[in-house]
Amino acid sequence: MNKFIVKQEVLDAFEGYLEAFKRGDQDGVEKYFSFPNYRFTENGIEEFDKFHTSLSDLRRRGYSDTIAIDTQVVEVNEEKAHLVLREGLRIKDDGSPLEEISSFYIFIKESGSWKIKFTSAFVFEKSSE
Repeated sequence: MNKFIVKQEVLDAFEGYLEAFKRGDQDGVEKYFSFPNYRFTENGIEEFDKFHTSLSDLRRRGYSDTIAIDTQVVEVNEEKAHLVLREGLRIKDDGSPLEEISSFYIFIKESGSWKIKFTSAFVFEKSSE
């Protein structure tokens, strides 16, 4: 196993997920997830059998894109990987801020592909300024 090649594979999977997310493609997003999927929420660890966020609801709130993304694959082995999205900004159609985000992802190797198994996120809504 070459650690740097594996890190790039994980980063490629994350970028595929992010592009599907930006397009509002719920099915496309779900192909990057392993189900059941787990997310640390304000209620503790919750289990999901589909993607936990309604992308159509996010679009109705004006979501257009995610920019200024700072990610790093911090550690890997042949079975799992940790990826940190240190910070990013979700913006509206008019270019104004919608949400600041910071997330932690655990990827697992499943049927030859890297899939998101666990997430924990901070989402800070931005008020109109």
